[in-house]
Amino acid sequence: MPDNLEKLLCELISINSSNPDYSKSAPGEKEIGNFIYDIFCINKVDCMKQDVAPGRSNIIAKVPGERTRPALLLCSHLDTVYIDGMKFKAIIDEKYIYGPGACDTKSSLAVMIKAIIEYSKYSERKPTVYFLGAVSEESMHLGVRKFMDNYKDHTGDIDFCIIGEPTSLDVGIAHKGSLKFTIKTEGKSAHGSTPELGLNAINMMCELIEMINKKLIPAYEKTIDKLLGKATLNIGVIRGGNAFNIVPDLCRIELDRRVLPSETPEDVLKSFSGLIAEISGKNKNFVAGIEKVNDYIPSLKISKSDNFVKLFYISCGKFYEGSIMKGLSYATDGGFTFQGGIPTLIFGPGDIKDSHRLEELVSRKQLNLAFEILKDYLFSF
Repeated sequence: MPDNLEKLLCELISINSSNPDYSKSAPGEKEIGNFIYDIFCINKVDCMKQDVAPGRSNIIAKVPGERTRPALLLCSHLDTVYIDGMKFKAIIDEKYIYGPGACDTKSSLAVMIKAIIEYSKYSERKPTVYFLGAVSEESMHLGVRKFMDNYKDHTGDIDFCIIGEPTSLDVGIAHKGSLKFTIKTEGKSAHGSTPELGLNAINMMCELIEMINKKLIPAYEKTIDKLLGKATLNIGVIRGGNAFNIVPDLCRIELDRRVLPSETPEDVLKSFSGLIAEISGKNKNFVAGIEKVNDYIPSLKISKSDNFVKLFYISCGKFYEGSIMKGLSYATDGGFTFQGGIPTLIFGPGDIKDSHRLEELVSRKQLNLAFEILKDYLFSF
């Protein structure tokens, strides 16, 4: 293992771990998983691979403490997004380290790997510490979902989890959930020269979208979370019709509804179903429905007064006075650990604005401070 934290990050950056769900050219997490597995084995840290999909395995490591409880989980994902033109090579200047995944989230991986190895050499370990290197966070969160299905078989109960993501060394104690679903309108096809003989599914969808903007969006202004603000909706995709001279009989939209911790996905879907029913009641030719739920990432919200959170925040303050507790604008694997009953916070070096770019970057200062904070936390029990 590279002794130097920055060197370790550079080696992680040099491995192409781009998510294969984005492109056939993306190789996935196999190589980076093997690299991390070998590092733990060389340093005599118990480690295993958990198969998730062909060629894609979670990495699970364990450093036992003096007692089985409390048990902590450090989790960061192995994959990076895929962008044409990515060059998997690290570049360093006086302030930053650049390269694919440098920010999201190989810097957190490097910090956690080094902290766990340092902790394994500490003779007075108290909590048992686990590590999860999760695959497929950038697409369907397959890795953390697989882990949470039967994690107690591998770890037993876990009392607290830290998810590695770029928070600029702030402590993320909340984020919205993300509910992705498809709505379909159904019409009747006809020749484009006689539209009165058909039912235009695109027109129906336009009517529905107008009602969404008129009735649902304003309602979001009335439900505000102090940490996260209001719920939001993005209609990201619309598809309908086959040709300019055919009345379209089908139209679909794909939506991303950001869900507050006070809401449930069932309630959100019910609000759309209710709106569809309202339009249908006024227009017998209007046919629409929620076709399917494509994905749901749960929301997360942990109390500032949680003892594990307070202790972690103390460690942050020792090295970085600017650290604050806050809600995050993006969803993470932490939604699944939190939903599974594990108190969870989000923390790591780097700014989320510098992620998902051709050339990501992370501050060298933040990288090293993140390691000192995490190390102090593990040693503070």
